[in-house]
Order: sequence, then structure tokens, then C-alpha cells
Amino acid sequence: MGLFPRRATFAALFLLLLPSLSAQDSLRTLIRNSAGMVRFEWMYRLAQEIGPDSLAEAQTLLHQARELAEASGDYGAIARTCLAEGDLLVQHQRGLEDRQQAINQYLEAITNCQQIGDRACLAEGHFKAGRGYIVFQESEQALLNLFKALSLYQGLRDTAGMVAANAYLGFVFQMTGAPEEAISYETEALELARLSGADSMQAFILLNIGTFHLEREEYPVAESYLQEALAVGGDHMTVRDRVGTLNRLGAALRAQHKYPEARARFAQALQVAKLGQDDYARADTYLELATLHEQQKAYEQAMAYLDSSLNLAKAGGYDQLFLANYRVYQNVLLEMGNYDQFRYVRERYESLRDSIEGLELRRSLLRQEILYQKRQQEDALRIQAAELAAGRVQLFSAVVVGILLLVLALVLYRQYQHKRKINLRLEEQVKARTRELAEANEELDTFAYRTAHDFRGPVARLMGLCNLLLDDPTGPVAATYMDMLKRESVGMDHMLRRFMDVNNIKRIEPREAPVVLRQMVTEVLEDLRDEEFPMDAQLEIDIEPEATVRTHPDLLKVILKNIIGNALVYRQGKGTHEVHIMARTDKNTVRIRVRDNGIGIHPNVAPRIFEMFYRGTEQSTGLGLGLYATHLAADKLGAEVRYVTENEHETEFSVVFPYKG
Repeated sequence: MGLFPRRATFAALFLLLLPSLSAQDSLRTLIRNSAGMVRFEWMYRLAQEIGPDSLAEAQTLLHQARELAEASGDYGAIARTCLAEGDLLVQHQRGLEDRQQAINQYLEAITNCQQIGDRACLAEGHFKAGRGYIVFQESEQALLNLFKALSLYQGLRDTAGMVAANAYLGFVFQMTGAPEEAISYETEALELARLSGADSMQAFILLNIGTFHLEREEYPVAESYLQEALAVGGDHMTVRDRVGTLNRLGAALRAQHKYPEARARFAQALQVAKLGQDDYARADTYLELATLHEQQKAYEQAMAYLDSSLNLAKAGGYDQLFLANYRVYQNVLLEMGNYDQFRYVRERYESLRDSIEGLELRRSLLRQEILYQKRQQEDALRIQAAELAAGRVQLFSAVVVGILLLVLALVLYRQYQHKRKINLRLEEQVKARTRELAEANEELDTFAYRTAHDFRGPVARLMGLCNLLLDDPTGPVAATYMDMLKRESVGMDHMLRRFMDVNNIKRIEPREAPVVLRQMVTEVLEDLRDEEFPMDAQLEIDIEPEATVRTHPDLLKVILKNIIGNALVYRQGKGTHEVHIMARTDKNTVRIRVRDNGIGIHPNVAPRIFEMFYRGTEQSTGLGLGLYATHLAADKLGAEVRYVTENEHETEFSVVFPYKG
């Protein structure tokens, strides 16, 4: 019946046809009319829908959805609820407690993702946990989780994930005072973001790089990066990122004494913060404006902006921003000469600083204790699981051992039965290999003897011609001797090529490639013409222009060259010499035929024409290796070479090999 029960499906279709119902009302109705994991999906969607407006209701829905997922044992669904709740807590940002809860949700999501081996879910969990630790300035935990996320994103080839992980790693290294590592990761992130076209991430990375140069007092460089961040980010940037970029750009301009431009940027930032209803961004902007007016000696205005920033920081619990306001307050009071108020504010600042740092330390210790307890619980669960698994393994091992003993007995019995048959087969193989080796040795001996014999004559002639030239190097017949030397050298080169062709055929490993048959025949005829074969025969080529097969081109060329070459050479003394070359393919085979009306093959010599160094006629001027090489090449291709002689003159050779189109 599919994933959705009939009742829920009809309800969904019915609600889609009611325009009077809102999306949230429709989802609530679907939740009431469904059960199990179908209800989970509707609850999850409703929580995502109402989350931006109502955190409490969204959390309640996610907790109920999680109970359904736990009841069904769906670890992936549990992880989804944890990630969703963590995102909602970060989105609302009610304080550090929400941030800590968000991190706990992400860590729980990681645990559930590990249960099912979901690497994408693991990467998201580690990334968001690392980003959460940045808020608490726990750089070690942030780096640990972000490095794990980066490694997982790289394995998944997730470019967007790699961009984000590199960007936040750079931010953490910048926060911990490691500028070289920071700029390295931010640059890597920027290159990936530009390649993938991720405008929102480019803006965030450019903001980080601009902030890095701002802290190093490289103000023109910082201004350039921050301007680019605003241009690239556009509407993609969050309210806080846009305000932060504008404020840092204003600070860079302020440091260069470009006060009107800086004031314009701060005013723009304040407008964005107010429209986005982000109190932290407003407080940060008021602080920057106060610093601007302090530098311009407008102390009354600076004090007014500091009061506004302090009120927002105090109401929102932004401790670090609160302390930053007090630092600027001290400077303004000191420059105004209000020493009594200055001493009071300084004491207040030091007291607040010690209190906040102590609170941060206690929070950090509490988080470490929670993590330690959680790890202890996980270790205890792993030990219990290992003990249960060990018991099951022991029982399973006993059963397996018994089965293996029975199988072993059966195998030994069968081995005993087949031992004689195996020995007989081995003996037959040894005899066959011995015969093959003896034939190979005999062939090698013949090859070595004939090679030496065939080379002896040309070498002797070369030596004689050299001696004649030495006796009379400038005589009237010296040119004739040189021409004879050249012909003998060419002849020896031809012999060496034939010997090398035979050796190469034996050593070559067949490889398949597309071969156009008509083009191959044309290339063979061109090669034969270059080698001064007689080309005055009446040639007829009956091959389709596009006929193509898959075979080894070099081996097929050896076969065709020898067969067609013989058909051109061995002709009768009179009459028209005709050579007909044909090729046909069917579903299984390719057949190439070469027919001529030459001298034919005498029945007495026919059985030996494929032997090495055998010459079947007195007209032969070669080495007796042509048809031998043809036979070797055909064996390599899995082909068969056949011949037919009719009327003692007409001869037809055919090559048949498997067709692979």
C-alpha cells in the first residue's frame, strides 16, 4: 500500500484542495489523522514551519517526533530531530544556555548517525558542533569537530561542505592567534567557493579575511576584502553577517581617518540591524559609533551611543560586548578628564571582567564534566554490547566448528576419491608440456641454423665487394660495386625485418581496436607497392566501404600482407594476372578471401606450406617465412587460415575469425 496509510493519504489530498486552511493548520490535521513514521514526517515539517516564530512549540513537536522515531528504532530520524532542534536553538539565540543545548543536540545527532553509518549526517553534526564550540571559545573542541567534518566532506566530494569547514577552521585559527594557518584555510575556502559559485559563503569568507587584515592594521587591504564581501553577499548574507561586515568596513575606514565614509557605513549597519530586529548587531553598531565619536572628540555623542549599547548588551546577556563597552567608556572618561567617574568605571570593569571570566571557566568545566560522563556511559554501553556479542560469538563458533568438521570430513573423502584422477591429469599435462617444449626446442634449433645459413651468403658477398672496393676504390667499376653493396644491404635488412616480424608475432599481446577492412587492404597494397612488389595485376576489391571489425590491427595486417603479396608475386608467364579480394561478415564470423589465377599450389607441397623456412616453388626468392608468420598471427587472433587450389592454377586463401562489431 506504500509509505502512507490510506487514511493519511486521503486526508492529505483533501486538505490540499481546501484553500481556506493555512499550511500549519493543514499539517496539524494531518498529524491527527496519521500514525507511526508518517506522523513523524508531518510533525517534523510542522516544527520546521513554526520554528522561526515559536521555539517552545517547535521543540515540543520535535520531542514528540523523536519519541516516535525511538519507538521504531530509526536512528536516522532521531538524528534529524536532534539537528533540527539544535538549528532552532542557534537561530533564536536566547543566551549561552541555548548554545550549550544546541551543541548537546548536535553531539547526540553524531552518536545516532554513527549507529547507521550515515557519513553525510555525521559531517553535518560535526560541522555544527564545531561551529557551536566557537561561541564558547573552546578552540580545541571546535578544531577537532571541524577537522572531522572537513575529512567527511572531502570523502563525500561535498564542495559546499568543504567550503564551510575550511572557512570556520580559518576563523578558529584566527581566534587562537595562528594567522598563517587562518589565512591558509580561508584562502582555500575562497577558491572553492568561487569555483562552486557559493555567493553567501564567499561573503562570509571575505568577511573573515577582511577581519584578519583589520586586526593586523592592514586597513586598505581589509577595506578591499570587506567591500568585496558586501558586493558578493548581497541579499544572501544574514542580518548579523551583513551588520558585522558593515561595522568592520566602517572600522577600517575610521582607522584611515575617512570619517564621513565610516559614519555612513555605521548608519547603514544600524538600519539593517533595526530592520532585522537583531539586538546584538545593534549593540555592536552603537559601540562602533561611540568609538568613532571618541576619535573625533565628540564625547557627549560617544557617551550616548555607549549607553544605548550597554543597555542592549545587558538585556541580551552579551557579556563580551558588555566588557568592550566598559573599555571604551574608560577611554572617553579619561579623555574628558572625569577622573572620579573613570576610577569608578575602571573598578566596575575589573569586577565584571573577573566575574565573567570566572563564570566562563565554571561553564567550561561543567561542559567538560558532562562530556566526560557521556563518554563513560558510552564506554559502559560498548562494553555491555561487546560482552553480549562475545557470548553470541562463542555459541555461533561452536555451531560453526561442528559444521566445519563435517564439511572437512566430506572434503577429505572427496579429495581421496579424486586424487588419482588429479594425478593422471597432471601426468598428461606434463607429457603434453614436454612435447610442446621439444617442438619449441626443435623449432628454435631450426630457426638458429637457417638464420645463420641465410645470412652467410649475403655476408660473404658483402665482404667480397668490400675487398674489391678496397683494391680499387676509385676505379671505373667502383660505383657498380657500391650499388651492389647497397642491394645486398637492403636484402639483409629485409631478411632481418622478416626474422623480427616472426619474433614480434610470438611476443605480442593481442589488443582489440576498430579496423575498417577496406582501408586496411588499401594500406597493405600501399606497403607492397613501396616494397616493389609487382602491381600490374588486375585487382578487384569487393569490400563494403564502412565494413568494420574489432581485432588486432597489426596481426591482421601481417596476415593480409603475406597472402596478398603471394597472390601478386606467384603468377603465370602469360595472360592477365587477376587478384580478387573479398570480405563478408555475419553474426558470428568474418571471412576474408584472396583469389588469384597464378601458379597454384602443387598437392605434394600443400601439407608443408605453413612450415618455417619452407619454400613450395622454385620461383620463391624469399626466406620461407611468409605463410609461417601468417599461421602464427592467425593463432594469436583465434583465426583459421584455409586454402583451395582449383585447375592447378586458381588459388584461394581465406581467413576466418570471430566477428566483434
